[in-house]
Amino acid sequence: MADNAQKTPFAQSIQTFVEGKVQDGIQLLGKAFPVSIVTINDWSAVVKFEMNAAPFTLPNIEVPLALSVYERPPLQVGDKGWVRAADVRLGGVTGLGSGVPGLTLPANLSALVFEPISNITWDAPPDKNAYLIQGPNGFIFRNVANDYSIIGNGSHIQVKYGGRTFTVDGAQLVMAYDSSNSVTVDSSGVAILGTLTINGAPYLAHVHSDVTSGTDSTGPVA
Repeated sequence: MADNAQKTPFAQSIQTFVEGKVQDGIQLLGKAFPVSIVTINDWSAVVKFEMNAAPFTLPNIEVPLALSVYERPPLQVGDKGWVRAADVRLGGVTGLGSGVPGLTLPANLSALVFEPISNITWDAPPDKNAYLIQGPNGFIFRNVANDYSIIGNGSHIQVKYGGRTFTVDGAQLVMAYDSSNSVTVDSSGVAILGTLTINGAPYLAHVHSDVTSGTDSTGPVA
């Protein structure tokens, strides 16, 4: 077959060949690209690539989030970040796949993880030396079993522990031990449900001693 192999110097030919193989290998490596969230799921997100990849068309892909089970920021559609690549497939540990990965190099978009990234247009934190935790609907602190929690949202702040609750909203403060014992403070006054005890004496029904019409100078007697 006619070619120019005998006309092109070997050094130039081998250099071109090696460069081609190197570029092929680089294309197989995992990529780290800017992305934005298209769909947010419980523990994963579908992202689109925020870049001009011409002549290639990069599809939207579902990726795990760089989180632990002990934290879940309220990521939103449109939030921006970047994806970085692992050296092997992650499906077995993320649940987006299965099996134990080997050392075989994965496809360059198949082992990506989403991480959010900061933006200089964000509002300044109210205290740069305090840990800022915020979300569109507020915040939730709790243990894994949800035995106790602190919840803050647009309607109230609630502390719950052992079935007891302490709730503050714009209209009232409620401390509830259970459905039969609570204290409510609102614009109408203080309402006590259950037995009120002062200095060891229960005050439900009580009488006053030495009281005549129009006077009450002695204080309650249990």
